[in-house]
Amino acid sequence: MVILSGYSRLSHPECTQLVAPLNGEVDVPVNTNLSWEPVLYAHEYFLTVGTTPGGNDIVNNQAIVNETSYEFPSEFSGGETVYVTIIPSNDTGDAIACAEESFTIASDPPAIPECTNLSSPLSGAIDVKVDTDLFRNPVSNADGYRLTVGTTLGGNDILNAFDVGNTTTYDLAADLPEDTVIYVIIVPYNEQGDATGCIEESFRTELIPVPPVCTNLTSPITGTTNVPIDTDLTWNTVDGATGYIVNVGITQGGIEIANGIDVGNTTTYSFSQNLQGNRTHYVTIIPYKDVGDAVGCTEENFRTGTSTMNNPPQCTSLVSPLNGAVNVSIGTDISWNAAANTDGYYLSVGTSSGATDILNNVDVGNVTMYNLTSDLPETTTIFVHIIPYNSFGSASSCTEESFTTETPATAPSCTSLTTPLHNATEVSISTDLTWNSVSNAEGYYLTVGTSSGGNEILNNVDTGNVTTYDLASDLPEATTIFVSIVPYNSVGNAAGCIEETFTTETLATAPNCTYLTAPIQNATEVSISTSLSWNAITNANGYYLTVGTTSGGNNILDNMNVGNVTTYSFASDLPKRLPFLYPLSPIIR
Repeated sequence: MVILSGYSRLSHPECTQLVAPLNGEVDVPVNTNLSWEPVLYAHEYFLTVGTTPGGNDIVNNQAIVNETSYEFPSEFSGGETVYVTIIPSNDTGDAIACAEESFTIASDPPAIPECTNLSSPLSGAIDVKVDTDLFRNPVSNADGYRLTVGTTLGGNDILNAFDVGNTTTYDLAADLPEDTVIYVIIVPYNEQGDATGCIEESFRTELIPVPPVCTNLTSPITGTTNVPIDTDLTWNTVDGATGYIVNVGITQGGIEIANGIDVGNTTTYSFSQNLQGNRTHYVTIIPYKDVGDAVGCTEENFRTGTSTMNNPPQCTSLVSPLNGAVNVSIGTDISWNAAANTDGYYLSVGTSSGATDILNNVDVGNVTMYNLTSDLPETTTIFVHIIPYNSFGSASSCTEESFTTETPATAPSCTSLTTPLHNATEVSISTDLTWNSVSNAEGYYLTVGTSSGGNEILNNVDTGNVTTYDLASDLPEATTIFVSIVPYNSVGNAAGCIEETFTTETLATAPNCTYLTAPIQNATEVSISTSLSWNAITNANGYYLTVGTTSGGNNILDNMNVGNVTTYSFASDLPKRLPFLYPLSPIIR
């Protein structure tokens, strides 16, 4: 570009050249197309194609705008030499003196295209930009290309056989993942079909550099108290960091003691003089490297005592469980505050004050947590004694602390029927089922059947946390009913619960009819002072007696309830020489 007096003016573009087919190439497929190099500043290309030098019998100075390829509308006959002139152009003018190129067509029939390969990034390339485009070498007789891109061998999670058209460049819609092997397959195609056997290529993207992560103090550990006034600072190493900046103050965010000191690539800082005693000190350590500083690093703190590094350490205290804690898990670990200037800790644990029946003055090393080898006893007060030590001696007069363990939850016990009771008989067929409540149950599974282990009435139904169940329909009569109730909670189900039973009632039915035994049916010459007798009915509670001198008549007795007897004596004699009808209706109540 030429700059003239504050404004820019495009220069004439340079000439281009064929890339497929190449100038002078022979045995070019009859179904070839044209591709050429893009030219800087070119807005369009004027294309002339003929079968003689300078000829234009195929394409006559056709403008190709913003493209660097041309697809012939028909195939060549075969054997001809084709002459091509391409003139790049822009608003300033045309490229000057562009040479004519040529190639010779094969005599073979149209063929599928050959495979191509990446030209950028090259296969096997590393540290490729995540925003790279994909470039490929053109194939002269390809009408287009199908592009597959993935992050695994044979993968297509980025592009799946995507038709990019007849271009040799593809701009991916999103950046590629960093530090990842990218797999690419390019399959040229034309009207005859797709290229076959095209190999998969790959390259690895760059690892984008980022600032280092933050670090934290290892000595004194944040929150430590009674730190010696002549302490140094040490911290964890951060991968990739090339140095550390240290800030120390006696106020939050303060820098009164160390103000942005670059200590280089070390993880220790020694103060130039002793720290103030009985003061809280605030520390921020910022790792850095060429890309930049770690961000958001947390300020840590510790509190000095009055001792120096040449004294035994001070005592510490429990962090978990806290002194006086209750309902502590029997599987708890024991952890404590770090004591400054400490080489290790002696730990004693017992079930009474001063006892060591669980741990006896065990040297656990320079750690602040101990994982007991077995669970603690439940519902027990546990006594803990922690003594820090160093090369100058052990802490003195350290206080014993204690906590109380939990009573662990257990599966509930079994329950039993309250209505009907186990082995009850003559139970109403419409009975509900009720049972005793179990204190730690969260619900009950109910199974009901007509045989031992049966479940045809209820099959392990979760009734919830209730102690009554209203059956959806009446039970069968005169049947032994088998019931299993299993309480449950979050720990599990009650175990070994026994099956209970009861027997339902036999429902009452109307009695059968009876008949006279004296006088018998159709008897004659019956005494007018006769009594009546009839057969007893087993389930009758009484009898209604009607007596008349006509069929259906009741002029002597009208449906009289004579009670549960089988004999009746009339209050007066019967009329002479008349037939009598005696309907008897047994009753049941």
